[in-house]
Amino acid sequence: MFLVTLPAVSSAESFNSKNLEDGDKVLLPENILRDLMALGNMPHPLIFKITNLMSQSVCHCGVLEFSETQQRAVLPNWMFSNLNLEFGNSVSLSLAPLPKLTYVRFKPMSFKFSQILNPKASLEHALRKFTSLTLNDSIPIQTSSGSFKFLVAEIEPSVGDNPAGCIVDSDLKVEFDSPDGKDADAPPELLHLNTEIEGEVCANCYTYFKCKFPKHETTVTLSLIALTGDPDVYISTTTDKPTALNHERSAGSSRNMSIIWQRLETDSSQWYFIGVHAYKEPATFQLSISEVDSSDDESGKSTMSTIDHSDDPNFETCKNCGRFISKSSSFMHSMRCSRHNWRCPECDEVVRVSEKESHGHCPQCQKVIDPKDLQKHMDLIHSPTLCTCGMKVDPEALELHQEIECIMRLVDCKWCQSPFPLKELSEHERYCGGKTVECPLCNQSVARKKFQIHNAVVHSINPCVTSSGNRHSPTLQESTSSSPDIVPGYIQSSPDSEMISGQSPAMSEQQRLLEQTLQTSREELELREERMLEEALLQSMSFPSDEKIDIPEDEEELPFSWDSPENVLPAIGSNNLASHNSKFAPESELDESNDFGSDSDLDLDEYELEWPDDLAENSK
Repeated sequence: MFLVTLPAVSSAESFNSKNLEDGDKVLLPENILRDLMALGNMPHPLIFKITNLMSQSVCHCGVLEFSETQQRAVLPNWMFSNLNLEFGNSVSLSLAPLPKLTYVRFKPMSFKFSQILNPKASLEHALRKFTSLTLNDSIPIQTSSGSFKFLVAEIEPSVGDNPAGCIVDSDLKVEFDSPDGKDADAPPELLHLNTEIEGEVCANCYTYFKCKFPKHETTVTLSLIALTGDPDVYISTTTDKPTALNHERSAGSSRNMSIIWQRLETDSSQWYFIGVHAYKEPATFQLSISEVDSSDDESGKSTMSTIDHSDDPNFETCKNCGRFISKSSSFMHSMRCSRHNWRCPECDEVVRVSEKESHGHCPQCQKVIDPKDLQKHMDLIHSPTLCTCGMKVDPEALELHQEIECIMRLVDCKWCQSPFPLKELSEHERYCGGKTVECPLCNQSVARKKFQIHNAVVHSINPCVTSSGNRHSPTLQESTSSSPDIVPGYIQSSPDSEMISGQSPAMSEQQRLLEQTLQTSREELELREERMLEEALLQSMSFPSDEKIDIPEDEEELPFSWDSPENVLPAIGSNNLASHNSKFAPESELDESNDFGSDSDLDLDEYELEWPDDLAENSK
């Protein structure tokens, strides 16, 4: 039995460049590998049971590398936390042959996981980096929408005091439980008309509610009373989670605030979504929504004459408030108006003198705002926001950044169509393209990314070269766009190209350079794939030039159809081509090994086929 004791450190404290947080693999010293090899018959995969010598907490792990330079074990941060370890604590590692799991039930720690478009594909992609699962462990699952924590609630088979199992090469059935409690990602809470509720919200967070209005025309009043803290309220009919940057109505900056909303029968939505935000500190509040009686609504309205008296010589315009005043009362009005009203020199809005001090403007957006709330407005609206990619972006440009610039924006995999962050897309497509699919013509298992080469070599189907030798002819592009997918689950159109084509003309130079780089990368990738196909074609048609081969007299035995130009492509993969003693010219320009790598500049259009004289005459 192999057993070793080592000090344990978290990956966050080891200053190691290896990313361990996405899986359950650890780093161990090189001498551990030598000791294992000395035992002989090492199990596969290597799974260790890790035990905290102080608390006796147990976890299981795989090994990423035996490359740690110090005599210590480097653990993922989440595993370090599950084992209740502190810096410098020692752990024991012993080989643990585990049974293969057939069933696992996860419990998400966040409601946001339920919003993932394709949780099955995301989970399958994330679990590739795990070797084993231990019951009651809290593990991170990296998905296209971020990192989520899951509790391993149940596993089968469940054996021993610390049940665990291996998931490598296992046929695993996965189920999910509903998360407990309520967090920021929970769906909005239902709020009924003419009711009042009390709530609380954490600092710099939102809590959400929704209310269904009657179908008929109605006027409602939303009231928010701040009990503690500094809450704000936002309303929207288009998004279920309104924020300071995305809302239709808002109120704040007072202990008792209200919003009057009139719904018309022509309004398309009956659902109204309410978001309450706490600024800098936790807040508690009372929220109520009530329907206003029509008679009360009418009685509470104040009207002001809007009749235009500009052509009436008996009226003149007040220079202070801008209203039309009869000349007979103009003098008295001007004195009273100057004492009670004040006109803002920036927006020309007339407010009472008593409210002058609370009337200010944002220096950036010129929005009317109370000067004492200016700092709050700047923090919520104009301060740079940290994007998930790590860049700080102006809040107003955040949506555009996340759509066309952010390396964490979601792009569909061309093989499985599941969305993944652009940063991880290449790695995922390499893995996903390596999965095998069954060829519908020969029932052979072929890797997705090699399916076109398989069709070209085995079935004489060349998707990038037409009978005329033009790789990008309009006929080929039209047939490619109208034909079904060559590979099951393969989409030839690029989401990035569609997204870039729909951008607004006003773009920064940095964004244009980014688009050019993406376009160049796609073109290079397409050219590399075409050259790989050409290489496969040339290798399948190569034969010794000095070998004497009998030429068949019957023209019909040729693997060409002179009457059908679209079928000029030779029967790749067969030996019939050698029977015509055809060769590529000029022969001196070809490499003797016939090895055309992906970086070769070889173009089939530069070479012509030379045929024996009798075949050339027959072809005429």
